[in-house]
Amino acid sequence: MSNSFEERGYLVVPDLISETQLHALEVELDALFELNSKDGFSPGSVAISPVCRAITSPVINVRSINLLEFVVAVFSELEADHAEPIENYVLTACSVFHEEGNRKPLFWHTDLRRGMFRAQIYLQGGQRGSGAFKYIGGSHKMVFDSDSHKMSEAEMLPLLRDEVVFDQGAGTTVIFDSYGLHGKDVCLDARRTIMIEFQDRGSAAVKERIEFDTSHMTSSVLDRIHLFQSAANPETYSNQHGSSGLKNHVAMKWDQRLRYRLSERLGR
Repeated sequence: MSNSFEERGYLVVPDLISETQLHALEVELDALFELNSKDGFSPGSVAISPVCRAITSPVINVRSINLLEFVVAVFSELEADHAEPIENYVLTACSVFHEEGNRKPLFWHTDLRRGMFRAQIYLQGGQRGSGAFKYIGGSHKMVFDSDSHKMSEAEMLPLLRDEVVFDQGAGTTVIFDSYGLHGKDVCLDARRTIMIEFQDRGSAAVKERIEFDTSHMTSSVLDRIHLFQSAANPETYSNQHGSSGLKNHVAMKWDQRLRYRLSERLGR
């Protein structure tokens, strides 16, 4: 199989983040994951399940590294490995996740969105037992039915010969075409990642609004300002995608609990 992203559907960058940056980021994230964010915007994290927490607005809450410069670095790697131009792509999601104690592997699936690229930057874990990412090389060129999100064992059996497991651990960046088949191992030990997503700005798929900190608008970011341009159709931004969905989901559950307790007290 060719070495190009367009042929394989994935790209591995081993040293996009330095050890110094990684250490500083880990110290800061340890503190942020200990805090409960009230609304997803304030410093801290939200619980999206009993085994996973997310920092849903990292661009405005992470200070130890400039995440916008990091977005530019990730996209530059993706662009360099593309024969066809992808200058119309924009940032459409950015979150930080911490997962631990999850005994269930993430099943093989496709995101069913053509041309959506994601990057997972491992800060902790990412090995067998700590959420190693898995991908079927070349599967982004397959055609899936609209009801093919989750793949069965029978469907996967002939495809596993092209399985690639990314278990290089902390400091590794994996960029992949999310239309291709992917999943991950069990996550008993800690797995901490930055997730970055790019879509064509003209795509009809839903996107996430990104909160900005103007102090991060350095010259290298301004040189690639098109990456942070809004989508051609503002109606494609939705509260059901990326961090926006996580924040609303948590807020909704909290609101429901408050209303339930109030109704109990009022005897309704």
